[in-house]
Amino acid sequence: MLTKNMTEKFLIFPTPLIKVKLNEDLNELKEFSKTLSAKVNLSNVGGKNSGQVDFKKKPLISLSDKITKIANDNFVEDLALDRNLNIENMWFNINGHKAYNTEHLHMHFLVSGVFYVDVQKNSGDLILHRNSWAHCFTVTDNSKSYNLFTSSTKSITPENNMLILFPSWLVHSVNPNLSNEKRISIAFDLR
Repeated sequence: MLTKNMTEKFLIFPTPLIKVKLNEDLNELKEFSKTLSAKVNLSNVGGKNSGQVDFKKKPLISLSDKITKIANDNFVEDLALDRNLNIENMWFNINGHKAYNTEHLHMHFLVSGVFYVDVQKNSGDLILHRNSWAHCFTVTDNSKSYNLFTSSTKSITPENNMLILFPSWLVHSVNPNLSNEKRISIAFDLR
């Protein structure tokens, strides 16, 4: 018979996620996004992305510096990294009405994220997916409620000037933009 003193309960495989509200000049970033040529992205359905932008030049310097500092302050220790993180690439995503991003991850990087430049109500939540398919077919089918242990997804409703950082291996997607305005965000990877 087990006694309470012999029982040990703990979490395994936790996933760090950082969400912080910044104070960037969104008008300047929105105007800058209009100067970029748009390309189709593999995970993007109906929307476009700018391809690589120079994050070491205006108007992206302030944002890039903040992303790097926040990533290093929050992920170097949590992920037991042997060095500081640096931004490797950055691009704008522009999703019009009904555009969305399919499930994907960012291979060969350590931390990825998104910064929201122009979002409206119903412009599409960020969906983070638990990586275990076995979990989806066993726990969720037999649970009476969804919580930290039983949910297979986590939905985050974007807000203007919101920054979200997560490990690059975390599978994620973006729900369709149901607003009539373009949804503008900046995505990036660090290594």
